[in-house]
Amino acid sequence: MVIPNITTETATLISGLIGGIVGSLGNYLVQILVDNKRRERSSDDLRASLISEIESMRSIDTFDPSSLGVPSTGFVRKNLYENSSDQIGQLSRSEAVAVINFYGGLSNLQSQVEDFKDMNTSAGRSSKKGKKNQMGDIINQQMADLKKARIAALQLLQKNMNKDTHI
Repeated sequence: MVIPNITTETATLISGLIGGIVGSLGNYLVQILVDNKRRERSSDDLRASLISEIESMRSIDTFDPSSLGVPSTGFVRKNLYENSSDQIGQLSRSEAVAVINFYGGLSNLQSQVEDFKDMNTSAGRSSKKGKKNQMGDIINQQMADLKKARIAALQLLQKNMNKDTHI
């Protein structure tokens, strides 16, 4: 095999081009790794925050409809979820579904509780006794479903903590 004669200038040019390409590719790969780490860290921060907020809602687990009746309208707060709902896409699909299911059930329950409270304060109480009992049963069932959704969301978020489940 015959090696062609290459001038010093040509060799310098070729090595510069190869070095530029390799350097650019290396920089691109490093940037991808940094972005992935940043996304993982952001996802874990969101998970940790949601876990903390959901864990603080222990009143859901201890709610006893036979002794307490209907919960008050502000018995839990969901400030973090409401302020970070635009970031739910950072979670895995199953986590997002579980979190949205829990908080959606919580919103629905709070709406039902408000309707029940309004019914208690409105006129014609005796004529609405059957409807009140029915609403009380609905609220109790929603509360039972909410307990399950809370546990499911917590377990999934905790299981995926410090894992890269988004990619």
